[in-house]
Order: sequence, then C-alpha cells, then structure tokens
Amino acid sequence: MNNQSFSPLSAAEMAVIWKQYMNDKAISCMLKHFLCHVDDLDIQKAIQGTLPITTKNSDGLTAIFLKENMPIPLGFGKEDLDTEAPKLFSDSFYLLYLKHISFPKIHLE
Repeated sequence: MNNQSFSPLSAAEMAVIWKQYMNDKAISCMLKHFLCHVDDLDIQKAIQGTLPITTKNSDGLTAIFLKENMPIPLGFGKEDLDTEAPKLFSDSFYLLYLKHISFPKIHLE
C-alpha cells in the first residue's frame, strides 16, 4: 500500500516545467529545419538521433501538465516551421547547436 501524498507544484516548479516545454518545442522545430537542409550524413544522423529526445521530453512534460491540471502551453509547432525556407546555417553550425543543447554550461571563475 502506498500512502505517499504529494504537494501541488510551486510557482517556481511550474515555471521551470513551462520553460523546458517551450525550449523542447523550439529545439524540435530547429532540428526539423536542419534536417531539411543538412548535407553531411554523419551530422544528419546526429540530428535524427536528437529529435526523438525532444519529443519524449515534451510528452513527459505534457503528462505533468495534465496531472497538475495546468494548461498546456501552445509552444512551437508545425505551423511555425517552414521547410521550404532556405538553408540558414552551415552543417558545422548544426553540429555546434547539437553540442550546445546537449551539454550543461559550466562557468569557471
């Protein structure tokens, strides 16, 4: 028998969840645009491997919103993505972007 009780999320916790959801949705749109224009096959594979992670994160956060009876943010979606837009960045930028979203920032003094 599980008698654990849970407190509702604090405003700070809600803000973090909301922000991460918006980040994942924006990153997803960026990665989909990158996939339309990437030339390097190794970088393409890296992008393809990262895209499901953002979807999984968004789905998990959506479950939290529903459990907490919070509104689900609109975020970014396919209506915000223009796959016909010209290539905006180089393949090396795509790789740098993946590195940036994959690793936490470390500030050294």
